[in-house]
Amino acid sequence: MSWRWESDRARSPELDAHPRLAHALLLPSAAAAGERSARLEIPPHGLLRLKQVHGAEIISWRLPTGAPPTADGIVLRRPGEWSEIRSADCVPLVVAAAETVALVHGGWRGTLAGIAARAIERLDRDPATLSAVLGPHIGVCCYLVGEELARRFERRFGPGVVDRGGGRAPHLDLARAVERDLIRAGVRESRIHHSGVCTCCDRRGLPSWRREGEQAGRMRTVVGLRSRTGPASHF
Repeated sequence: MSWRWESDRARSPELDAHPRLAHALLLPSAAAAGERSARLEIPPHGLLRLKQVHGAEIISWRLPTGAPPTADGIVLRRPGEWSEIRSADCVPLVVAAAETVALVHGGWRGTLAGIAARAIERLDRDPATLSAVLGPHIGVCCYLVGEELARRFERRFGPGVVDRGGGRAPHLDLARAVERDLIRAGVRESRIHHSGVCTCCDRRGLPSWRREGEQAGRMRTVVGLRSRTGPASHF
């Protein structure tokens, strides 16, 4: 099932099924940070932002102090812990257990280095019980890559992660590579959910580095653990 869109924001029905997990995907045109935090019930100083470097480092949440930690993934374990990742073509990945969640920024470098599988390992839960949700990202329709990078992905993830249909230049299916990494780590294929939205060619106004270059904004995928169960948070 795809994300449910409401103007400049969206929510995943699969993540809504986890009663302690609050989340939202926010386009650059969404509400200002203060309003966004209030709607999502983020506690004061609770949102830990990351310095993303297109790597495969995953950290555990800690109280935000000083400069943002350098990482492309984070694990939340206790109520009151919140974080976000920013993306504009890369895969925003949320992996949820009953009361634990991992949030991952999956660029091609991090995906090639196995950041999705690392997230499963860091969660330390039975992989078969996890739900994995991939947010909007550049699709195979638009992700033209060089032959060398295409072959690296095929060696790492097997056939089908690169489309050369009709003799065209290679197009990378980044989501399929992430999916295969998750499955190899033990996540059930039936519990992996895709948005079905390409940031580069979709008409919702999603930011795309491939389309806009340095002028591209960033989507924010925000997740947090609440101290009480209840209906899904509004945003």
